[in-house]
Amino acid sequence: MVPTMVLCVKTALSMEKRKIIKDADDVLILNFQRLNDFHNHKYDKKLKPEDYTSFDLTKIWGMSVHQVYEDEREYYRSPFYEAVESASDGPKAVAHLSNNYGLVIATGRGSDVEEYLPRTIEKFYSLDHFHSIHHLGFPYGYGLRRKKWQVCKDHNSKLLVDDFQGHLIEAALQGIHGIMITQPWNKGITDLPKIVYRARNLTEAVEIIEKKEEIIWG
Repeated sequence: MVPTMVLCVKTALSMEKRKIIKDADDVLILNFQRLNDFHNHKYDKKLKPEDYTSFDLTKIWGMSVHQVYEDEREYYRSPFYEAVESASDGPKAVAHLSNNYGLVIATGRGSDVEEYLPRTIEKFYSLDHFHSIHHLGFPYGYGLRRKKWQVCKDHNSKLLVDDFQGHLIEAALQGIHGIMITQPWNKGITDLPKIVYRARNLTEAVEIIEKKEEIIWG
């Protein structure tokens, strides 16, 4: 099993790179659509992307936290999860950024399902592009339940790329800049801190990083 906290040992040079903390689901890999397909199939529903107006699946699915947790675990073992794809511009963006930055993944998945994500990342990217993977157990999984801003602090990172405004706002309160990848559940969010920028995709995220490099890292 790949360790939760450290995937591989990098050279001293790579360790000195400025770190960017990235979410995995619906930033690097398009998990949402397949999870919705799984839910629709299991419960004979017809939920569409625009129905996901909240990050909280208990509200969208009308289920308890426990049932959402159990369904997500079933999903990871299903053919639906095997069919996930990467963000279309993900491999190119990651390869480009890894030349100058150390990339760290901070996922809300719990440590009890940590076997799946490294395999998925390796399928579309290369684990060599990433310094480490952290499973935080938010909001339904088991794990350390650490905050993403804490992962940023641990790696002396000043930038978090995520699709959930909650993580980005918490990080901004710690002086950490953020880039929010637009998804259905965050389209209506307008009151973001000034140091959180919105990007439609990873290509735009790279452009923001390069344009605001001096502002972000000082």
